[in-house]
Amino acid sequence: WVLMLALSTVLDDLPAMQQIQGLEALELCIREDLKPSRRVPSGVSTLVFHATAAWSADRYDTPREDIASQLRPAALGWLAERVGRDRTKDGVAFERAARWGLARPATPKSDRVVEAADGTLVIAGDGLGGSGVETAFLSGQAAAGRVLAGRARRTSSDAGLFEGAAG
Repeated sequence: WVLMLALSTVLDDLPAMQQIQGLEALELCIREDLKPSRRVPSGVSTLVFHATAAWSADRYDTPREDIASQLRPAALGWLAERVGRDRTKDGVAFERAARWGLARPATPKSDRVVEAADGTLVIAGDGLGGSGVETAFLSGQAAAGRVLAGRARRTSSDAGLFEGAAG
């Protein structure tokens, strides 16, 4: 489950993405208003709070309105601790919960990429190195690095094939 909030205040000092520690229900806060090409009204911060896998699994079939009302106090409480309670007092301008039931692997792999022993295949994805679109991006970067490194190795080893050839 995720909880999307639009707050009637600007939270400039809150980072683009922050892990949440010590809460049963929440594990991640992402500032959508900091992402490129997002149209956000002036004076508003938009946030997405990701619930933990265990919390979400226990409430998989719960109606979204109930999820929103369950996650809101935890999200606003955590936020008030980070930015100050007076900064969140203006309230919530928009709220919605959404379930992404298959958005995360049950057991994400710790490696960012999987590579065939001979280097001919490199696999990347959001289940490698974590979960979510952010880790998918990082996995893609790591895969590109492996592909480029493999190309460089093959190019330098192929150069030896042509040494001493008559021209």
